Amino acid sequence: MKVIRNITKNIVFVINILVSIMFLLSSAAIYVSPEFSIVPAYFGLAFPYLALANIGFAFFWFWQLKSQFLLSTIVAFAGFGQYFNIVQLSFEKQKDTEKNFHILSHNLRAFGLNGPKFETSTGRKIFKFYRDHRADIFCFQEFFDTQNNNFAPLDSMRKMMKTEYEHIKYSVHFRGNKFGLATFSKYPIVDTGTVNMPGQGTNMCIYSDINIGTLVYRVYNMHLASIHFKEEEYKYIETIAEQTNEGHVKGATNLMSKLSNAFEKRAIQAEIIAKHISKSPYPVVICGDFNVCHKAIDLARPKANYDKSPGYTQKEIDGMDNFTESGFVDTFRILHPDEIKYSWWSMRGGARAKNIGWRLDYFLASESLMPKVKQADIWTHIDGSDH
Repeated sequence: MKVIRNITKNIVFVINILVSIMFLLSSAAIYVSPEFSIVPAYFGLAFPYLALANIGFAFFWFWQLKSQFLLSTIVAFAGFGQYFNIVQLSFEKQKDTEKNFHILSHNLRAFGLNGPKFETSTGRKIFKFYRDHRADIFCFQEFFDTQNNNFAPLDSMRKMMKTEYEHIKYSVHFRGNKFGLATFSKYPIVDTGTVNMPGQGTNMCIYSDINIGTLVYRVYNMHLASIHFKEEEYKYIETIAEQTNEGHVKGATNLMSKLSNAFEKRAIQAEIIAKHISKSPYPVVICGDFNVCHKAIDLARPKANYDKSPGYTQKEIDGMDNFTESGFVDTFRILHPDEIKYSWWSMRGGARAKNIGWRLDYFLASESLMPKVKQADIWTHIDGSDH
């Protein structure tokens, strides 16, 4: 009988030795790169079970009053660094698991596309900025990609931003060129969608549900209707005082048609988007090119433009009021109530150099998010676009 017990104990000790070896390999998983050896990584997956088995052997031999308990006891200390990956002790108040994040919105003006030509010098200015700047989430309007002229904006932006997740929606496809909206994120995008609008063209709205820490945020990236003037219409505006009656009639008719169309489109688009946002199950951030100035402080010449110029009519102001009266906060204006900063300048007449601008781009956030908003700014130094 004694012989059988001895044989049994020897077998148990052999198993103990094997478990100890596997335990040592699993403990090495945090120190040995898988590129050097994959073995510790495999055993590392079983670390909790091997640790319990090793502790069990130590108690077994100690109860038997055998010196073999020293093996498991000594080996147990080898896994000291791994224990804290399983059981975390804290004597401080548990930290908030929500993460801070930095989000950027920019109308890229199609990287300087001008008619059939690709002005890559303009694109390079934008690429240079994003090569040197990092954010957690990027929202782009008038995003552009093409397979023509060896110009690949999407590939270039991907390399520079180094974000893992993206939501891109092209609304216009023309001769190998694509125009639309793009949202890039270093955090997981768990769901995406498009807010469908009638006759949207390059004006559209997409949303991305982004998982940041323990929360999901719904980020709307939008570009509301703008007025696309032709060259002769710009000339009419600039030389309006010199026009003959016939010139006035022709120019004014064209302008009024486009203005009326844009006002109507923006009103419809804003209403559709507002309805969609009201059904969001998550806290909301709305950003993009609204093509509207909300307050007199938001444009250089409010008196001259009020109810006359697109982007600052009462109907459009009322549309912005609908957002702010529905529980959304203009983050820049709430943090900078008196600061004069613009986000768009005409490409004509040296408007940017003279700072004759308009604030057409916004970040709106749910009121519940405002305690978390630490900073909101407009970077006027970014070159390469009219925004």
